[in-house]
Amino acid sequence: MGSGSLRTRREADEQHGHGHIDEPDAAAPAHHHPVSPAQPASAEQLSYLQSTGGNAMVTRMLQASPAGPTTTGPTTAGPTTAGPTTTGPATTGPATGPAADIDWIAALPGHIQGQIDMFQASALDKATGAKHQKLLDQRQQYREIFVTEMSKYLGGPAQVQAHYEAIHPISVGRGEELWVHDSTRERLMEVKADLEAKNIPMPATTVGLGLRGRHVHNTGGAGMMTHGLGFACDWKAYAAPHIKDAKLHTLFETVTGGKTSFQLEVGGKPLGGQGRLDLIEQMGQGTADADKQRQFLESLTSEYNRLKQGSADFKTSLPESGLAPLREVENRRTELNRIAARLKKAKAKDRPALQAELVTAQEAFEKAKAAVQANLATIFKPWLDELAKRGEEIEKGAANRGVDLRGDVSTPGALAELAKERAEFAKNVKKIEQEARKLLSGVRENHQILLREAAAIEAGLTDDNPDKATLLAAARQLLGDSGALGTEVDDLLTDEKPAKYSAAKGPKRTVAEWRSALDKAGARLGRHRTTFGEVSGPLAEARSQQEATADDIAARKERNAGVSAKVGKTGLAQLQADRKTLFWLDETARSLSTNIDFVLKSKDVADPGITQLLGLMSGVQGGGFFTPDEEQGGEAQAAKGEWSGTHGYNLEFFKAMVQHGFELGVAWDGSADTMHFELVEGRRLAISGGSRGLVAGTGHTH
Repeated sequence: MGSGSLRTRREADEQHGHGHIDEPDAAAPAHHHPVSPAQPASAEQLSYLQSTGGNAMVTRMLQASPAGPTTTGPTTAGPTTAGPTTTGPATTGPATGPAADIDWIAALPGHIQGQIDMFQASALDKATGAKHQKLLDQRQQYREIFVTEMSKYLGGPAQVQAHYEAIHPISVGRGEELWVHDSTRERLMEVKADLEAKNIPMPATTVGLGLRGRHVHNTGGAGMMTHGLGFACDWKAYAAPHIKDAKLHTLFETVTGGKTSFQLEVGGKPLGGQGRLDLIEQMGQGTADADKQRQFLESLTSEYNRLKQGSADFKTSLPESGLAPLREVENRRTELNRIAARLKKAKAKDRPALQAELVTAQEAFEKAKAAVQANLATIFKPWLDELAKRGEEIEKGAANRGVDLRGDVSTPGALAELAKERAEFAKNVKKIEQEARKLLSGVRENHQILLREAAAIEAGLTDDNPDKATLLAAARQLLGDSGALGTEVDDLLTDEKPAKYSAAKGPKRTVAEWRSALDKAGARLGRHRTTFGEVSGPLAEARSQQEATADDIAARKERNAGVSAKVGKTGLAQLQADRKTLFWLDETARSLSTNIDFVLKSKDVADPGITQLLGLMSGVQGGGFFTPDEEQGGEAQAAKGEWSGTHGYNLEFFKAMVQHGFELGVAWDGSADTMHFELVEGRRLAISGGSRGLVAGTGHTH
């Protein structure tokens, strides 16, 4: 068996933590734990994630952590996903009662325990003192959370125990293992037998069971748990990546004329998500209508060949003059990585020479990268021309109907985004108004103090006292300034009641004490004036932004209404879809022309960079949007019943997988997860909260 390819697949899993979404549109139930809330990720937890899931998984865990970083920003509506719409199991309020029984977890294989605990057993063995106790506490907490969370998908603690005791490894050769639930194992072995009957080996993978911390920081509901439940597997991740970025969808569609996802049909009509799941589940159970199954497999064959050819065409869609500088920078990257790997393992005596080589290689890489960055518009001119042409055709079509697509049409996504902005501006206005009210309260309180002090001075000093006139003049000046400021602050607010001041006198003081009291009041007034300057400008700006956004929304809706009057509601909906396409054409062109990271991103299993999609990067199994194995080859491995790291991931494999009940991630429109397959029965079991049983794994299939 070709171990190199299998190793690459394992590296994809380890480095990127399965960054794809198992189910793009599954509803995520709210989760409540019967134990203390999950704490920010610990050092041991992050270390475990780093070793098993890489930086990407660590980042996601930190973002999900209560004390982790949060990032917000404008989002733009991209292509909608058309995967099966699902609703997760219902979730009630915080659970009460005794803690979940977790003793049985200690008897599970270490591979599963490590995923639950978020650290390897070796870490506990090495730890001492407080660190050892901290890991014990974490294990207790995470195991209780695990049983509680998984009960929501499997039906209860007893079902969770039975389920995870039925997860076992499959040997895929070279000491590698694929961990899956017995139901998934049964169907996979049926696929393997079917392929071997056709002299095709079963393609190897180690990417199966993977909790990925979702039992602790769940962010996706039942649809995100198919890996965590042992129902899903991934194959050839770098050459069959998860494409979520609308710019990549737009580029592929523009260059090749087709979508990045399978557009499956039965009877000449698109097969929706639930219809697809129904048919695949029936095929797996041997109950599907024969004619529908035939049509489905014919459609799958057609789409497989279309996407495979489209990916190959994409790789050659630039002239050599454009590919050459991109190939050069990837060659320099490969050399840099090769030297870095050698340095990591080098003996002390060899390190100086290798460090010097590394510096030289880094300089060569940066030079090649700079050359690409300086010439992005030239390198990608053929694509940029195609993007522009497609945009012009869309605009011309709208113009022929009397519509300025850019000026007259707003998409629902754009309107929703503006509504979010308006809500944020309103929130900001409210916050600043609260600061203004607090300021007004302080100004009025200080004004009342000044009134009391002035009254006390008037009553407490005789007219012939030379200090009386001086003190009163100072008090009256402060009162005038305070009153003016109060009016200014009051004018910032629209719903404040007029001030009511008491005529009571202040305490009797000495002249020195009155001077001190007035000085303090004056100091407070100065601070209030400063605060007013800090509040009035931002409040005016925030209100202006809120008003401008509201006016913009109203104007856009009015223009949409005008378009609808011309072309009808259906015509408006089509033009809105065209407007969204135009937006992404612009964004794609902008990224190709200016964003070097979009072009030269490090290898990834989700939304790869352009050089990986062009197949120019090393260590990515050929790269591309979809680069399966050759349709022939591996006969000797098939004859021996071996799993293959270089053959078998082909059309017959795809057909066999759906025939044995596995959903295709590549069918998820707008979020094509080409590497991903999951047992439909398993997904539906989780979505039902455990009420829907499995046929797979019971020996009753076919």
